[in-house]
Amino acid sequence: MRVEKAEVEHYAAYLKDKSRRPSRGSNRGALHQHILTVGGETYSLLASWSGKFVYKAETVSFDWELDGSGNYRNVDLASVVTFKPNDEQARQGAR
Repeated sequence: MRVEKAEVEHYAAYLKDKSRRPSRGSNRGALHQHILTVGGETYSLLASWSGKFVYKAETVSFDWELDGSGNYRNVDLASVVTFKPNDEQARQGAR
């Protein structure tokens, strides 16, 4: 399924791996769960990056699918596209 040109209402990222000390490479490359709310629905993705893929109030499009249990809407990271105010695309999913 696909979300097309919708505004991000909320965005957060949470560390999923065990916390690591800076001498062990820190948490920057650790697995993080990214949660975003669009149109009142919550979507998530797992990525080994702690930075944001989209920002609150940005316009975004992405593909998603339900997991096996039917409880979680998982975002396809490679399909994430944000839009600048002039409607120009900026691909964010390739990080």
